[in-house]
Amino acid sequence: MPAGGNARTVAVNYTVPHDAADVNVSGSLTRQGQTGDYVLALTTTPVADSAKGDPPESCQPRTKMEAVAALPNDFETLTVVVNDETVTEVRNSESSASFRALNATA
Repeated sequence: MPAGGNARTVAVNYTVPHDAADVNVSGSLTRQGQTGDYVLALTTTPVADSAKGDPPESCQPRTKMEAVAALPNDFETLTVVVNDETVTEVRNSESSASFRALNATA
Protein backbone atom coordinates (compact mmCIF):
# COMPACT_ATOMS: atom_id res chain seq x y z
CA MET A 1 0.00 0.00 0.00
CA PRO A 2 1.30 3.49 -0.77
CA ALA A 3 2.78 5.55 2.06
CA GLY A 4 0.12 7.23 4.17
CA GLY A 5 -2.41 4.47 3.57
CA ASN A 6 -4.31 6.37 0.85
CA ALA A 7 -4.85 4.16 -2.16
CA ARG A 8 -7.08 3.29 -5.08
CA THR A 9 -7.68 -0.42 -5.44
CA VAL A 10 -7.78 -1.86 -8.94
CA ALA A 11 -8.88 -5.47 -9.48
CA VAL A 12 -8.29 -7.39 -12.70
CA ASN A 13 -8.94 -10.91 -13.90
CA TYR A 14 -7.89 -12.54 -17.12
CA THR A 15 -8.06 -16.08 -18.48
CA VAL A 16 -5.18 -17.12 -20.70
CA PRO A 17 -5.24 -20.26 -22.86
CA HIS A 18 -2.00 -22.19 -23.26
CA ASP A 19 -0.70 -25.48 -24.66
CA ALA A 20 0.92 -26.86 -21.50
CA ALA A 21 -1.14 -28.83 -18.99
CA ASP A 22 0.68 -27.21 -16.07
CA VAL A 23 2.03 -23.66 -15.78
CA ASN A 24 3.64 -21.41 -13.19
CA VAL A 25 2.22 -17.90 -12.87
CA SER A 26 4.30 -14.92 -11.78
CA GLY A 27 3.55 -11.24 -11.56
CA SER A 28 5.08 -7.89 -10.81
CA LEU A 29 3.83 -4.34 -10.31
CA THR A 30 6.25 -1.62 -11.36
CA ARG A 31 6.14 2.16 -11.54
CA GLN A 32 7.34 3.67 -14.79
CA GLY A 33 9.91 6.33 -13.88
CA GLN A 34 8.62 9.25 -11.81
CA THR A 35 5.23 9.37 -13.52
CA GLY A 36 1.95 8.06 -12.18
CA ASP A 37 2.02 5.19 -14.68
CA TYR A 38 2.21 1.59 -13.47
CA VAL A 39 2.51 -1.79 -15.20
CA LEU A 40 1.10 -5.04 -13.82
CA ALA A 41 2.92 -7.81 -15.70
CA LEU A 42 1.62 -11.38 -15.43
CA THR A 43 3.50 -14.28 -16.99
CA THR A 44 2.75 -17.97 -17.44
CA THR A 45 5.56 -20.46 -18.04
CA PRO A 46 5.18 -24.20 -18.68
CA VAL A 47 6.24 -26.49 -15.85
CA ALA A 48 9.09 -28.69 -17.04
CA ASP A 49 8.54 -32.41 -16.45
CA SER A 50 5.01 -31.87 -15.14
CA ALA A 51 3.34 -34.93 -13.64
CA LYS A 52 0.19 -33.89 -15.52
CA GLY A 53 1.72 -34.84 -18.87
CA ASP A 54 0.20 -33.62 -22.12
CA PRO A 55 -3.45 -32.50 -22.21
CA PRO A 56 -5.94 -34.55 -24.26
CA GLU A 57 -6.50 -33.40 -27.85
CA SER A 58 -10.02 -32.18 -26.97
CA CYS A 59 -8.83 -30.05 -24.02
CA GLN A 60 -7.63 -26.45 -24.19
CA PRO A 61 -5.78 -25.76 -20.93
CA ARG A 62 -6.28 -22.28 -19.51
CA THR A 63 -5.39 -20.40 -16.38
CA LYS A 64 -7.56 -17.78 -14.68
CA MET A 65 -5.46 -15.04 -13.10
CA GLU A 66 -6.86 -12.56 -10.60
CA ALA A 67 -4.91 -9.68 -9.11
CA VAL A 68 -5.57 -6.64 -6.94
CA ALA A 69 -3.25 -3.63 -6.91
CA ALA A 70 -3.27 -0.80 -4.35
CA LEU A 71 -2.08 2.32 -6.16
CA PRO A 72 -1.66 5.92 -4.97
CA ASN A 73 -4.86 7.99 -5.26
CA ASP A 74 -3.23 10.14 -7.94
CA PHE A 75 -2.01 7.32 -10.23
CA GLU A 76 -2.46 8.06 -13.94
CA THR A 77 -2.64 4.63 -15.59
CA LEU A 78 -2.31 0.94 -14.86
CA THR A 79 -1.35 -1.13 -17.90
CA VAL A 80 -2.01 -4.86 -17.57
CA VAL A 81 0.36 -7.05 -19.59
CA VAL A 82 -0.06 -10.83 -19.88
CA ASN A 83 2.76 -12.83 -21.48
CA ASP A 84 4.25 -9.65 -23.01
CA GLU A 85 0.91 -8.59 -24.56
CA THR A 86 -0.98 -5.52 -23.32
CA VAL A 87 -4.54 -6.61 -22.52
CA THR A 88 -5.96 -3.43 -20.98
CA GLU A 89 -5.15 -0.01 -19.63
CA VAL A 90 -6.99 1.46 -16.65
CA ARG A 91 -7.05 5.25 -16.43
CA ASN A 92 -7.58 6.70 -12.97
CA SER A 93 -9.69 9.57 -14.31
CA GLU A 94 -12.10 7.10 -15.96
CA SER A 95 -12.07 4.16 -13.57
CA SER A 96 -14.01 5.11 -10.48
CA ALA A 97 -16.44 7.51 -8.91
CA SER A 98 -15.17 10.78 -7.51
CA PHE A 99 -16.64 11.80 -4.17
CA ARG A 100 -16.73 15.37 -2.93
CA ALA A 101 -17.58 16.78 0.48
CA LEU A 102 -21.06 18.30 0.77
CA ASN A 103 -19.79 21.30 2.71
CA ALA A 104 -16.51 23.01 3.44
CA THR A 105 -16.28 21.64 6.99
CA ALA A 106 -16.62 17.98 6.04
